[in-house]
Amino acid sequence: MKKYLVFMFFTIVLGSVFGKFLYDKTIDVSALGQEDVYFLEVMSSKNLDELENDSKDIEPKLITKDGNRYVCYIGISRNIDNINKMKSQYSENAYVPVESMRKVSNAEFLNNLEQFDQLLLKTNTKDEIAAVNSVILSSYEEMVLNK
Repeated sequence: MKKYLVFMFFTIVLGSVFGKFLYDKTIDVSALGQEDVYFLEVMSSKNLDELENDSKDIEPKLITKDGNRYVCYIGISRNIDNINKMKSQYSENAYVPVESMRKVSNAEFLNNLEQFDQLLLKTNTKDEIAAVNSVILSSYEEMVLNK
């Protein structure tokens, strides 16, 4: 009986050590389902009113709070060709758009973005690009930011 209890104790300790080892080696669950998405930023400010005033002639746009500053985004895409297409559209207006990469985990938005990216690849005029971009930005605001 004593031999049986020692064996059980040894098995529990060994299982705990092995379980801890496997747990430490697992993938971070919070990173699952997140995908990289390009954001096209045109300006930022610490003051929301100032940013809204400076960006009043930019449409479409999305203003979000990022840390201690407010950022004005003019485009979102998973395709670098679409980002370059949007960049060229706004650079004609003396703005210097800057692309950045962010993680997005909302599956519904990512599916919609994939479809809109395909549509953006086929657009050529400024009005078409702006119309599709407007839908993407409002979709991000609704689905990801819950506004």
